[in-house]
Amino acid sequence: MSPISKAPKAKLNGSTASGARPRARWRKGEKGQALVEQGLLLATLLGGLAVGGVWLMKTHPQMLNAINIQVRGYYFVLSLPFP
Repeated sequence: MSPISKAPKAKLNGSTASGARPRARWRKGEKGQALVEQGLLLATLLGGLAVGGVWLMKTHPQMLNAINIQVRGYYFVLSLPFP
């Protein structure tokens, strides 16, 4: 018989020392992990968009003015009454 087969087997119901209780304590800390990761991703995305928007406004003001004129033109056309 090899030494591996002589090792004690873990019980299926989790009543050994490495059973359910330590796992439950370990998983307790994971409860908010997804929420924290999602919050970090959202903050990164919003921060990147804010920095990009500030950069766009400082480097291309004429382009933003052209977009503003185009949007206002669409709103004007949509506000006209039907014949």
